[in-house]
Amino acid sequence: MIKHIVVATICIIALFLFFNSGVMDALLAFLLLGAIPGTGHSLPPTTMLLIIGVILWAVTLRYAALPLISTLHINRLARHHIARKERRPKRRFGQI
Repeated sequence: MIKHIVVATICIIALFLFFNSGVMDALLAFLLLGAIPGTGHSLPPTTMLLIIGVILWAVTLRYAALPLISTLHINRLARHHIARKERRPKRRFGQI
């Protein structure tokens, strides 16, 4: 229980420092405006659109497509196992 409290406290302190250090503001300025932190340069809108599109594609792939592929793979393995079990001789493997 104490380990969970320590880990939660460290996470809260890390998040507090992350939001108060200005890193979040720089990241949002980069993603929304294309402003490169620490310089006076900015990226063109088409490049920023491409970067945001790739990020959205990666998030969608991670949280939608990969679990679906995993589920389909498990279903295929289950069907294969059931078919193999049905092909066994009834007398010898009936109690397994």
